[in-house]
Amino acid sequence: MFSAQILSELAGRGQEIEAISPITSAALQGGDAFGRAHPELHITRFELPYLASGPDIPPSQEYREHERGLIRELVEQAVARSRPDVLIAGREAIVPQLEDLDCISGLPRMLVSHGTTMFGIERGTYPRELAEPLLAAMRRFDLIVTSGRHARTAMAELGVPGVRVIPNPVDLQRFRPLEPDATMLRELAIPAGAVVVLHASKLTEQKRPMDLLGAAERVLAENDRFVFVVAGEGRLREEVERECHSRGLGADFRFPGWIEHECMPELMSVGDMVVMPSAYECQALVYLETMACARPLIASDIVAAREVVDDGVNGLLHPEGDEERLAELIVACATDRPLVKRLTERGLESAAQHALSLIADSYEQALTELARG
Repeated sequence: MFSAQILSELAGRGQEIEAISPITSAALQGGDAFGRAHPELHITRFELPYLASGPDIPPSQEYREHERGLIRELVEQAVARSRPDVLIAGREAIVPQLEDLDCISGLPRMLVSHGTTMFGIERGTYPRELAEPLLAAMRRFDLIVTSGRHARTAMAELGVPGVRVIPNPVDLQRFRPLEPDATMLRELAIPAGAVVVLHASKLTEQKRPMDLLGAAERVLAENDRFVFVVAGEGRLREEVERECHSRGLGADFRFPGWIEHECMPELMSVGDMVVMPSAYECQALVYLETMACARPLIASDIVAAREVVDDGVNGLLHPEGDEERLAELIVACATDRPLVKRLTERGLESAAQHALSLIADSYEQALTELARG
């Protein structure tokens, strides 16, 4: 989602983009809808099964070798067609796949590091036999860009210095204050007068979706006007749904599944607040998109959130895993109108600092510097 936004913006400025990206066989059955919608990106797809890997469990060796073969073949073909000025690796896992590839020798290379892999390496839970070669390969890149200052600090401590921080973007033309979307309300069966609490993520351990269930139990015990919408797909979705029903919360929760990014503004429009109880982030796009849509953000008090959220000013923070405090903040956002007004007004100001055009300026400058040596 990050790459799609930044690369599309750069293409609109006249830059030529040749993109190589995976897609699942299931997603490809109906054709590449995203590719058709963005011909300016010249996307070449390769088929891989979806893999919701975490910070501690890398893909299997078989998966990595298969991915390596596909990527290297397509990169060789792309470079042969038209040698680029800069090569961008869109995530850390791509770095080892490009090692010792003759066709890119001498090309300036940028790595965009927004993934979870670095978190696992930082805390020592990612397999060392894979972490060390990855870090060594990263050091050979000309420039590494990350969205969080904390991530730059962590990489410096791991022996990867000189990382540049460019914050994440939000498209203010798409993500803006909207009236609740009638179609989305109908599809989610939201009753009139309900207070809608929204969570949108890939539903893995990182996002701590179970915390929302614990908070919901406390909230609903006092007021049954609340509806909780949990959007996304991931390893924990079925477990979260089962636990939801086992706690007797099934009627109060909605699980719409994966929502395409272009539909997120409509989803945001039906939420009275957005909750992100994550264990860690680099810099969550949802933080910024929530603020841009003038919805109050409730996030766990982690270092990534503190780089974006000023507690009580443009958002609210709760201790990670504290379901009771999370419940209190949900109720506050439903009942304290002056608080919500302050949070959303200042949130809009914060989102403006992450406008897609501004962030694209920074990437364009970095890429130009690389291309010019």
